[in-house]
Amino acid sequence: MNITKRFELQRKKVLEKVFTKKRLIDTWRKIVKKQMRSLDINDIHDYYDFNYNIETIAEHIKYEIIEGRFQTDKPLIYKLEKKFGICRHLMIPTPKDALVFQVLIDYIIEQGLEQPSKKAFFSRDRHDLKLPHQHDTSDYTWREKWKSFQKQIFKFSETYPYLVVTDVTNYFDNIGLKELRHIVSGYVRVEEVILDLLFKMIEELSWKPDYLPYSYKGLPTINLEAIRFLAHIMLFELDEYLKKDANDNFVRWMDDINIGCNDKMEAKKFLGSMNDILKSRGLALNLAKTNIYSQDEVKYHFLVDENLFINEIEKKIKNNSLTKNDRQQINILFRKHLKNVSSQNWDKVTKRFFTIAGKIKAENFIKYAKELFISRPNFRQHILYFLSNFNFTKKIIDTIYSLYHNVEFYDDLTLFILTKFLVDYKIPNNNKGQIFINSLKGRYINEQTNKFGFYCNLWFYGKYGEDNELLTLIENNRDIWIKDSFLSRQVIATLPRVYFFKKDYVDNLLEEQIANGFPNSAFVAKNIKNLILRISLDKKINSYLFNEVYKNGKQYPFYKFLIFMAMISNNPNKDQLIEKIKNYISDEWYLYHIMKLEK
Repeated sequence: MNITKRFELQRKKVLEKVFTKKRLIDTWRKIVKKQMRSLDINDIHDYYDFNYNIETIAEHIKYEIIEGRFQTDKPLIYKLEKKFGICRHLMIPTPKDALVFQVLIDYIIEQGLEQPSKKAFFSRDRHDLKLPHQHDTSDYTWREKWKSFQKQIFKFSETYPYLVVTDVTNYFDNIGLKELRHIVSGYVRVEEVILDLLFKMIEELSWKPDYLPYSYKGLPTINLEAIRFLAHIMLFELDEYLKKDANDNFVRWMDDINIGCNDKMEAKKFLGSMNDILKSRGLALNLAKTNIYSQDEVKYHFLVDENLFINEIEKKIKNNSLTKNDRQQINILFRKHLKNVSSQNWDKVTKRFFTIAGKIKAENFIKYAKELFISRPNFRQHILYFLSNFNFTKKIIDTIYSLYHNVEFYDDLTLFILTKFLVDYKIPNNNKGQIFINSLKGRYINEQTNKFGFYCNLWFYGKYGEDNELLTLIENNRDIWIKDSFLSRQVIATLPRVYFFKKDYVDNLLEEQIANGFPNSAFVAKNIKNLILRISLDKKINSYLFNEVYKNGKQYPFYKFLIFMAMISNNPNKDQLIEKIKNYISDEWYLYHIMKLEK
C-alpha cells in the first residue's frame, strides 16, 4: 500500500494505539483462537503454529499495520447446502485476518457504542468484553440469550392478542457497506483510519468470482462474532424506532424480529414503518416470512408447549432425575411433533428433540435420523451429534453406512462433517471395525479428485489408513494440493503420520514447502520441523498434549495425535512419552499407529 505524509502525521498514531502487541496476543488467546478452532472447516494442524508462535506473530502483524503494509489474505471459500442443492458460499479467513478484524471491532465497542434497546440479540462467542446489548453478567452465552429471546416471544403471546413475525430479505447479502459505515459512524465516534481498515478488509474477504468488480454490497458470510456484530449494528435504527413506537415490546435475534401488538391495524403500521426504514438503507422485509399471528397461532408456530416440555426435560437431565415415564413422554411428544411440520419453528424444535435424545441415548430416534439427514441439510450436524452418543453397534454401523451411501453431496461441508464424525467417533480396531472402515474406502476414493473431497480423504486416511495408503493419497494427488494454499497446509500437517515410514520423503517435502511453498504451508512445515527436531517438551507443548480432560476417556483429537507423532520423532525419551500418552489416548486406531513405533 502506498502511504503519504498524512499516514505518518495522523493515522499511524491511532494504529499504534490500537494494535499493541499485548492486545493482539490477548485477543488471540481469549477470543480468536477458540473461534477459529470451532469453525465448520477445521485445520488439521489446529492452528498450532499460529498459537505457539503468537508472540512473534503479534509483533509482525503490528509492524505490518503500523508501517502501512498490511494485506488481507485470500479466505477459504466453501459451500453449505441450504435446500434442493442450493448452496450458500461461506468464507474462513486466515487466523491473522480474523485476529485483526476482532481487534478492530473490540476497539469500536470500547469507544462507547450504545445499543438503543436491550431487546436485540445476536449469537456471540464467550469472552469477557461486555458488548452494548449485554446484561450484567459476562457469562451470557448465546444459548442463554436464545432462551431469553424465546421467553420474550412466549410473553408477548400471553400479553398481546397479536404477534408480528418478520425478517429481512437475504439480509447479509443485501447489506450495503456504505450504509453500514454511515450507521456505525452515527452510533459511535471512531477514527477514520479504523473504519477504513475495517471496510478494506470486508471488501477483500468478500466473494468476488470471475474477475467481477466489487459491488460494495453484502457482508462476507463468515461465522465469526466480529462479522455478526456488524450485521447486528445495521439494524440499530430499527431497534430505536421499535423502542419508541412499540414501547420496546419487541425482540430481535439478528434479523428475526417479533413485535407484540394490540390489533392488526397496529401491526400493519409497524410493518409499514419498518419497511420504509429498511428501504432507505437498501433493505426490505421478507414478505414471504412476514405474518401477523393470533395467540393460538403463536402457540402452534412457536411450539410453545413443546419448548416448555423440553426445558423441563433439560433440567431433569442436568439434575439426573429423568424417569422412565419422562422417556416415554419424549417419544410420544416427538411422534406428535413430526406431524406439525408446517409450524414455523419446527426445525428448531426438532433439533432440540435430537439434542436431548442424544443425551439420554434414546435409540428409537435412530430410525428418524437417516431420512432427516438426507432430506434436511440443516439437520445434519445435529443428527451426527445425536449419533455420536451411541456405542459402535450394528444399528449405528448400518445407519452411518446408509448416510454415506445415500446422501448426495451438493456442498463441501456434508462430506466433511461425516468424516469428522467418523474420525472423532471411537471405532474399535478389530475385525468388525476394520470391515466397516474398509466398506467406506470406495466412497472416499470417488471423492479424491475434488478439493474438499481430497481434504476429507486426508482426515480419513490420516486416522484409518496404513502408512502406505496415506502416502499414496498424497503422492497421487500432488497436482491437486500443490497449487492450493489451504490443501498444501493440510497435507503438510498430516506428514508426522508417515515420518517413520519414509523419513527422507517427509524431510524433503518439509524443506520444499519451507523454501517454495505458500506462506501458510511453509509456516506449518517450519513448525513441524521444529517439533521433529525437539528433544524436550516445554510447558506449552506439554499442556497441549497432556491435558487432564482426556484421562477420563474423552476422545483425543486427531490434530493433537499428529503433533504428538511429530514430537516423538527424534525424542530420546520416546518410549517414556509413548507410555505417558497411553493414559490420555484410548482410541484403538491412534494407539495402533503409536505402538508401531515401539517395534
